[in-house]
Amino acid sequence: MIAIKRHFFWFKTLFVEMKTTWKKDGLKGLYRKYGFKLFIAFFFYYLIRDSFLYLILPWFFATQLMN
Repeated sequence: MIAIKRHFFWFKTLFVEMKTTWKKDGLKGLYRKYGFKLFIAFFFYYLIRDSFLYLILPWFFATQLMN
């Protein structure tokens, strides 16, 4: 449980830093400070989320209704 809190605190501080960088320097500042990995993580987050919402859930409910 302590390890989870420690990781949550790390993510929280990281997001606060990103927010201040975004407000101060904009998109170019985020790219300079965190690099291309931030945008790759953003892309994969939405790819996984949207594929779950628009492909897997409807397929699951359709198979349940047909049985």
